[in-house]
Amino acid sequence: MTFKTKLAATTTAVALALSAPFAAMAQDTDQAEQQMTPGDVTDEKVSAFVEALVAVDGVRNTYGPKIEAEDSEEAKQELVKEANAAIVEAVDAIDGMSVDQYTTILKLAQADEDLNQKIMSEIQSMQN
Repeated sequence: MTFKTKLAATTTAVALALSAPFAAMAQDTDQAEQQMTPGDVTDEKVSAFVEALVAVDGVRNTYGPKIEAEDSEEAKQELVKEANAAIVEAVDAIDGMSVDQYTTILKLAQADEDLNQKIMSEIQSMQN
C-alpha cells in the first residue's frame, strides 16, 4: 500500500467514523454547504482543516478502543457522547475552523478531486 493510499484510507476512515456524530452536531451544515464551493476553500482553510483532521483522529484513536472494549451498550453510548464532545472541542480549538466548516470541507473534498488533492498535499507536507 502506497503512502497516498494509506493517507486516503485514513482520511476515509476518519470521515466515515465521524459522519454520524457530525451530522447530529452540525445541523446547519446543509445551509453552509450551499454557500461554500470547493473553490471557496482557501489554502488557510485547508491548513486549518488538516490540523482539525489530525486532532479529530487523535480523539478517535483515544476513544475508539475504549468504545469497542466496552460490553455495556449504555456505557458505549456514554463514551460516544464524550467522544463527540471531545471532537467538537478539538475542532473548535483550531483557529479558523468550526465544526460546520470542517464537516462542509470534508463533504466537499469527498466530491471534488482537486480539493481532496490539496488536502492530501497539506497532510504530506505536515508529515515531512
